[in-house]
Amino acid sequence: MDDKNHETKHRRLIFIIMDQEFKVYLGILTDYLKEFDCVAEIELDEELQITSYGSNTPKFYCPGRGTHTFPIPIERMLEKYLDEQIPGDDRYSYEGDGEYWEYRLYIDPKERTLKVFGKYTVYSSEFGAVWSSESEHDDELKKILDDLQKYLIEQGSTKVGNNRYHLNFSGGGDSGMLEGPGTFDNDITMEPNAEIEDYCYAVLENNYGGWEINEGSQGEFLFDIGEGTVECEFSYNTEDSEEELVFSKKY
Repeated sequence: MDDKNHETKHRRLIFIIMDQEFKVYLGILTDYLKEFDCVAEIELDEELQITSYGSNTPKFYCPGRGTHTFPIPIERMLEKYLDEQIPGDDRYSYEGDGEYWEYRLYIDPKERTLKVFGKYTVYSSEFGAVWSSESEHDDELKKILDDLQKYLIEQGSTKVGNNRYHLNFSGGGDSGMLEGPGTFDNDITMEPNAEIEDYCYAVLENNYGGWEINEGSQGEFLFDIGEGTVECEFSYNTEDSEEELVFSKKY
C-alpha cells in the first residue's frame, strides 16, 4: 500500500470515529434536554461559532428556563458539523441584502431534529408626508423662483413660465447632501446656488429631523415656476431583520 492510500484511509477512519463520537454526545445531550422538556436554542455568529449569551462559557437557552451550560463538551463538535453541512454558498440570503449575520440552532429532543435559521437584513424605504409652500406666503421661495426663471431666460429657453426645477437629496450615516445639478423639465441643468441650498436644508431640518442619520432618507425638491410652489417629496429608509430556515435534519 502506498503512502497516499494509507493517508486517505487514516483520515477516513478519523472521520468515522469523530462522527460516531458526535452521535454519542448528541444522544447524551438529547436525553438531558428531555428531562426538563427543553427545545434548546443555541446562538451562533456569522462563522457558525457558538456564542455565549454574554458569558465566557458557551451556553444554550431554554424558553422560560433561562440559559444553561452544556452538560458535555459538545460545542466544538456542533460547530464542525454545521460548518460541514452548511457550505459557504448557503450562507447568503437571496431574500435579504447580504450574508447571514447571525444564526440560531434549535435542537428538539422529542422530534430529534436539528434546525438552523439564518438572520439577514432587509432594507426598504417608506414615503413620508409631502411638505409644500407657496410663493404668495413665502418671500424666500418667491426670490428663488424668480432666479430660476431668470436663469432659464439666460440659457435661451423657450419654456420658462411653465417649467419646473427638480433637485434630489439623500442622507445616511450621519451625513446628507443635495445632489446637484438640478434639472428642469426641458433637461436644462443648474447647480443649486447658496439661496437654494440654505432653503432646502432648512426645510429638511425643520420638517424631517434626523433625515441624514442612521439608515437615512432620500427625496426630491420640486420648484414649480408656473404654479409658484415648491414641494418636498420625502422617503425614509428602514432596516429590519428577518430569518429563514437554512438547514434541517433528523438525527
